[in-house]
Amino acid sequence: MRFSFRPRGPYDFARTAKFGVAPPLNLRAELFAPLLDYWVDGEYRRCLWAGGRPVLLRLRQAGSVERPRMEGATWPEALDPATQAEVEDASRRIVDAETDLNEFYAALAGEPRLARLAAAFRGLKIFRSPSLYESLVMAVLEQQVNFNFAGQVKAALVARYGTRLDFEGAPYWVFPAPERLASVPAGELRELKISGQKANYIRGLSQAAMDGLLHPNGASPTVADLVAHKGVGPWTANYVALRVFGARDALPSHDVGLLKAAGRHLAMRGKVTPAKLERRLRRLVGWRGYVTWYLWHTEWERPEAVGCGSLRPTAHSRFFPRKAKGAGQQV
Repeated sequence: MRFSFRPRGPYDFARTAKFGVAPPLNLRAELFAPLLDYWVDGEYRRCLWAGGRPVLLRLRQAGSVERPRMEGATWPEALDPATQAEVEDASRRIVDAETDLNEFYAALAGEPRLARLAAAFRGLKIFRSPSLYESLVMAVLEQQVNFNFAGQVKAALVARYGTRLDFEGAPYWVFPAPERLASVPAGELRELKISGQKANYIRGLSQAAMDGLLHPNGASPTVADLVAHKGVGPWTANYVALRVFGARDALPSHDVGLLKAAGRHLAMRGKVTPAKLERRLRRLVGWRGYVTWYLWHTEWERPEAVGCGSLRPTAHSRFFPRKAKGAGQQV
């Protein structure tokens, strides 16, 4: 199946994907192999559950940043109409197609420092995850462990319980279904170096997904809905809301990397605390999730080096492997 659509511009898919995939693309490939996201010759690839089976989605940007057009293809190529519609809908969500960045940039009037970031990273959107369940489980596995260890555990979980699809001689993995993980004994998960507490959280989230409790009344959950699940705190809830639903006002204000980036780029005096950051961004309510995303991006791409095409982790990178704590570190 081949299809195309036009996300609202401006949109820079390559820049967005480089930071948004896990692990980020500018880490050393020999140390950080792709887990579920793949970037092959300028094409993003992701294996999804669609129509009750694994389908490999392939996306690339054909238009310009200002007039973007996305082209998609699938493997298998022949899909029934319902499955085709499901894949196309997932594609639009992944690229955050409906967000108009011009509205965000207009909201930054009177914020010259943030406006400079927006100009340097023009076209950067939130790279959205296609699955709430997957994102919650991944976030639990990342809590209070370093980047390298979290990556090893996630890879082991996917390899043991996920589903594999082969395309052009390469394997692509689908995250384990909740029915699979809900039935796994906690002791078996501990064999993968998952703590007993996290194993119980994963089993609980899996059962909630099976019971339809992750999407109450079929709607997108709020942060308050998410924190009702064991293992999901305010940071995780805000982060997942941002990554899965593109929640434009999600603010994980306890994130250490975000606080450091705010201190560097917003000229905030003294120690930046969650409360100080929330006060600082009060006038940008409605877009604080995007402010968060752009500040996080400074950990990977130096705004002053964009004109030279430099894309590399900084010494303060929130996801940099030498850091003592990985995603989800809070203060």
